Amino acid sequence: MRNISSVDEYKTMLVEPCIFIFSSYKSCHPCRLLKKWIEKEYSEVDHIYYVDVDNPNLNSITDEIYALPTVCFYQDGQVVENVEGFKKDEIVDMIYKLQDSYTNQEETTTIDFDSEDMETVATVAVTDKVTDVDKVLEELGEKVKNY
Repeated sequence: MRNISSVDEYKTMLVEPCIFIFSSYKSCHPCRLLKKWIEKEYSEVDHIYYVDVDNPNLNSITDEIYALPTVCFYQDGQVVENVEGFKKDEIVDMIYKLQDSYTNQEETTTIDFDSEDMETVATVAVTDKVTDVDKVLEELGEKVKNY
């Protein structure tokens, strides 16, 4: 888990799916327990960040936090799920969703190709549902010719 110390650093992390843990490490017992638990159980999970709401440099991002600890799952820069309090089952589900979002991204393969009779290079994303790549490439080539 990485500590966030500035608003710019926070905004940079929002470009990818991520989890932010908003808490007050020094004054909140459940916050301290949550941080220790995540560091112990999920140290290998990337994209989990810790935000100390007592840090005056982070006031603009912590203004909407009304309970401590609060754990938020972000996708495309927006909160898609949040948990207020130290609710292990809900937080574990959120971490699995985070891991799934990266697993699904890795399963997509991209093939770059160019053809003598096409003026541009086309890219075709191939998933497990496409079995005949040559047929897809041929159809795409025809569409580009007609364009």
